Amino acid sequence: MADNFIGDIESIAQRIRAEIARGPLRPDDAPSRQRLITVLEHVLEAELACAARYEHEHRLASAVHGAEAAKPFAELAQEELDHARLIADRLAALGKVASVEPLAPAKNGRGHTIEDLVRSDIVAERMIVNTYERIAEWTSACDADTTELMRDMIESEELHSAIR
Repeated sequence: MADNFIGDIESIAQRIRAEIARGPLRPDDAPSRQRLITVLEHVLEAELACAARYEHEHRLASAVHGAEAAKPFAELAQEELDHARLIADRLAALGKVASVEPLAPAKNGRGHTIEDLVRSDIVAERMIVNTYERIAEWTSACDADTTELMRDMIESEELHSAIR
């Protein structure tokens, strides 16, 4: 069975890139604010998808390799949830209550080994880092708070792929 996780993350990244491609943000501009909110909602979607993925891997690793081997996946899931909370807080600061839709059934590549899943996690984390770098650059001229948040998240996401 194919692992669709990378495709899901790529789809989110494409939606973010499309919004950024519409041009720069303008300070104190309602349409720019709405575009930023749209991008951050996509970031929230990615973070929640990653949290669900790592939680699945935690359960799988626990069943196959034991609790100690599974612990890093639980920690990664929690970090992704923490990122989601930070994004939701930023959305609230922009005047938008984050609406978190129930996630679709996880496409976790059942039938793959934990090693296969981890390899696709690394690819997804790199995609996310690249996307967050674009967001940080896009917001740097008029939204220091979002830029700083994205840079902090980039550091964390880079660590996720480095510890693999």
